[in-house]
Formats: sequence, structure tokens, C-alpha cells
Amino acid sequence: MDTSAIPVTELVPHGPRMTIIDKLESYEARRSVALAEVRADSVFLEGGGVPAWAGIEYMAQTVAAHAGAEARLRGARPAVGFLVGTRSYESDVAEFPVGSRLTITVEPVEPLGPLGAAGGLATFDCSIGLGAAAVARAIINTYVPSGAEVAQLESEPHS
Repeated sequence: MDTSAIPVTELVPHGPRMTIIDKLESYEARRSVALAEVRADSVFLEGGGVPAWAGIEYMAQTVAAHAGAEARLRGARPAVGFLVGTRSYESDVAEFPVGSRLTITVEPVEPLGPLGAAGGLATFDCSIGLGAAAVARAIINTYVPSGAEVAQLESEPHS
């Protein structure tokens, strides 16, 4: 599915200030690719770039866009999801310099049903490319609550 013309805000349920990927370039059930440009106004900017640890958020937002594309195919809105853990995050760079163009790839580790359709855990093998080389890699674990869990969360008083 060519998703490059779909505004990323229609796929990722984040506010515009926190959305750091620019577009979901492509979606397939087994692999999605997003693009991001590191900008001087990034919420994660430190000095002349975005620290490598923020690569986890680039990966998580690409997972969210992947799930948003699946929801769109079903005629549904993107579901609320949570990053619950990261395993083996490795980066060959200390930061992503302003002006860098990142290619973020996510691949479900196990065969999954549609994310967000019924809720549940999902694991993704993720990488960030800078130019032709992959410079960061991780396993991302996510959780999409069921509709009943979302309703319960929304009904509980906030402290």
C-alpha cells in the first residue's frame, strides 16, 4: 500500500509537536518504512542534533504509523498504543545531526492480526538508516489496549 500521500497525523495519534516522523513511505503487513528529517525545532534537539536515544521514539512512531495504516485499511481510526519496552537498542552514532534524513523500518517479529483491532502485545524489529547504512537497531515491544481497557482508562479520574 502506498501511504506516502497520507498525512502522518492521520496515522499516528500524536499532537503535531510530538510527531517526529514526516511520512509513512510504504506499508506492507510484514514491513513498513517511514521517513523523517531531523529539524532544528525538534522537541528532542540537544546542541546540533537529536541524541541517539531518541531513535527509540522514531521507531515507536513508525510502529504507530504501521498500525494506523492497518486501521485505515479496516476503515477504522488509529488506536491508542503504548511503548512498553525496548530490547537491544544499539546505535552507531551519538546523535542524528540537524538536516539528517532518516529511514525508519519496522517489521513485526511474529505473525500478527491487525494491530488495534482487538488489543494486545506486539513486537517489532526496527532499524534507522542514515544514508545507505543502518545506524541504529532495536526490538520494540508495544501494547494496544482493548476497547474496554481504553474506556476504563478514560473513565478513571486523573491525578
